[in-house]
Amino acid sequence: MKKIILSFVLLFAADVFANQTINVQGAGYYPDHYTADAVCAFRNLGRANGYTLWRQAGDVIEGLRSFDGRPYFQREVWRGGMALATVNCSYGGPISISVRNQGYYPDFLTARAVCVFKGMSDAVGFTQFRQAGDVIEGMRSFDGRPYFQREVWRGGMSLDAVNCR
Repeated sequence: MKKIILSFVLLFAADVFANQTINVQGAGYYPDHYTADAVCAFRNLGRANGYTLWRQAGDVIEGLRSFDGRPYFQREVWRGGMALATVNCSYGGPISISVRNQGYYPDFLTARAVCVFKGMSDAVGFTQFRQAGDVIEGMRSFDGRPYFQREVWRGGMSLDAVNCR
């Protein structure tokens, strides 16, 4: 009997701390996964695990939309009358992604771009690694978006691991 109760308590606790449901009904958020991810990121939570929709009054809606899952919203007008109602956000902590010897420029914007490229919403930190040689030809992002340009730099350092959320 004790084993069954303990198992139930552990399952309940894991479920309580695994997700947080955010009610955004009436806020006019565009009904897609990128915008749901952005709602979670705006509240410093993990990615969206799912969302529900509801039909607002009227067919044409003017609201907010995120095109890449980051918490930056743009005004958007869409038809269909559907908008986000609730978003399930995870409490997940950072995930470490190893990019050692892949030649990424060692700065925060490139680390953020690696995270977005790997499907995460943002970088929370990174480590550097000394590659062989002083001059490195690799990839760099100048604005944090997952679009990389060829870059040559000195110092021998490149990204080692990126912590993403």
